[in-house]
Amino acid sequence: HLSSLSTTTTRPPARAPLPPVGETLTLHCSSPIRRGRPSVGARAMLLVSSGQMAAL
Repeated sequence: HLSSLSTTTTRPPARAPLPPVGETLTLHCSSPIRRGRPSVGARAMLLVSSGQMAAL
């Protein structure tokens, strides 16, 4: 995970789509958390902070 984090940090363009992607991520992790899956929520939060979703 650390290696992927540094890779995303080295990619400045991935930072631009972060704001819009973050909004959709919040909606997506909201549903799993409601279902009782905190792991999915935590995973989404990590993706938002690392910006991995933007790379995807």
